[in-house]
Amino acid sequence: MKTTLSFSSLKAFAQSPSHFIAYKNKERTESPAMRLGTAAHCAVLEPEEFSKRYDLAVGRKGTKLYKEQLEKGRILLTNSEWETTHRIQEAVLTHPMSAELLAQCTTFEEKVEGSVLKTPFRGIVDGMCKDFILDLKTTKDCSPEEFSRQVYYQKYHMQAAIYCELTGVDDYWIVAVESASPHIVTAYLLDKEAISKGREQLHELIEQFNAWDGTPGGYDRDSEFGFLNLELPTWVK
Repeated sequence: MKTTLSFSSLKAFAQSPSHFIAYKNKERTESPAMRLGTAAHCAVLEPEEFSKRYDLAVGRKGTKLYKEQLEKGRILLTNSEWETTHRIQEAVLTHPMSAELLAQCTTFEEKVEGSVLKTPFRGIVDGMCKDFILDLKTTKDCSPEEFSRQVYYQKYHMQAAIYCELTGVDDYWIVAVESASPHIVTAYLLDKEAISKGREQLHELIEQFNAWDGTPGGYDRDSEFGFLNLELPTWVK
């Protein structure tokens, strides 16, 4: 039976086989940025669920009041996290373009499954309608120059290729919102060339994954002699 892949697991494999193994074994620590991003996603896309899942911590960690809140099964946010999450929510919902895109979505946090190159895939799409997919990203900087770099280095264009193939939808919007005040929001329509390059990278990684024998490996996994030559960055030359 083939392993079912996701964007996150394949992205981990792109780092190294050992990163993939660690991902599958859930050997990950949630960073403050990831924690904030998850809360903001829920607040924007599923506000009713946010009120069920999250609460403002009213006591310090270890106190009786804090433990009583935890017993309710809620995810507790600090005052700073709570305020930032709601400011991000307000920024996205009051931005004309992002508000229009959200209003057109017919489903949120939709589970999608299928196959790419006969390899099983699954994922969760932030927002979707018959005409487009919507992806919400929290970021430090959503200016065009900087965010285009993030799309490339974080492989968001590969994520777009995965979801477009699984859903059959062609247009892919990214609503990027800055995690720090004043929480600038920018809506980007990812161009077809970017998605095409993401698809090329996707297919290449799938082929590498299917050829992998399952053993751990690091950045030198393709080295014949067990070491790598280290050169200065290309921008220095």
